[in-house]
Amino acid sequence: MDGYQFTAALVGSLAWPAVVVVLLYLLRKQITGLAERLKELSLPGGMKATFEKELQVGREIVEQIPVAPAPQLAPPAPEEDNKLHRLAIEAPDGAIVLAYIELEKTLRDVAIKLGMGSKVTNQRSVMEELVKRNLISRDASRLFDSLRRARNSAAHSVSDQQVTTQEALEYIRQVDLFVQLLNLAQTQL
Repeated sequence: MDGYQFTAALVGSLAWPAVVVVLLYLLRKQITGLAERLKELSLPGGMKATFEKELQVGREIVEQIPVAPAPQLAPPAPEEDNKLHRLAIEAPDGAIVLAYIELEKTLRDVAIKLGMGSKVTNQRSVMEELVKRNLISRDASRLFDSLRRARNSAAHSVSDQQVTTQEALEYIRQVDLFVQLLNLAQTQL
């Protein structure tokens, strides 16, 4: 191989990487803007990261919500008697989905009391109505959004990473608090 052939081979093998580097440099501002708006990236194991993030968001919101004692509400069942807690041990993902179904039932009852009907398809509109009427706080509404996203992450996971029992129990705790807030709102209707 002479010098010309070597140079041609070298230029040919470096052409595509050079084009990519130049494009990345020219589009760096757009790529930075896109990365800032990116909320979730689906990679192997991405479900777990998203679920944990939403669970942490929920923890932070729960700490901000003042919970007034509500004697008219029934106390939660002891952990050993609670089917969700037992399910969290055996099938954490299933416990999360079941806990959310209980939340949806309560939200549907609230929608009926609000006069929105039993066939409400947009749960967000029920939440907005509750906030508008000052029956729940913005923080409680944010907690609902976090619970919904975490449930979606756990329910639609195709990853082989599983939610742990402790994470499922934390999720159930947050759902229980939110359901208590909804029940309190119902008593004010």
